[in-house]
Amino acid sequence: MRSSERDQKSQLAAREGEEPVAHGRIVGAGLRVALAIAVVTILALIVGHLMGGPEPDTRTAVAISSAARNPGLALLVATLNAASPAINATVLAYLVVSALTVIPYVIWRRRAASRQGER
Repeated sequence: MRSSERDQKSQLAAREGEEPVAHGRIVGAGLRVALAIAVVTILALIVGHLMGGPEPDTRTAVAISSAARNPGLALLVATLNAASPAINATVLAYLVVSALTVIPYVIWRRRAASRQGER
């Protein structure tokens, strides 16, 4: 099935209330894509953490904002430019995988902050 046919079926399914084909693209993106997204997110966390300065709260905020990017803006641009559902699925996959990748960092920083508060 060609890409244009899939796009048409996805749009038709979305109008009819069925599960769109984009869901299959997100799930079917594969381990390599998810791993690449996780690596990019981890690198952004590391750079943000190192560039965040001496204050632990600022360091954490810069790291998280560096890793978060702006998927809402990316979806807006994609929608305004009538991008294919594959583009939207990629942005959503990035959002989900990067959010899951940031969770361990947030837990680590909360534990570090609570340890500092005990001192």
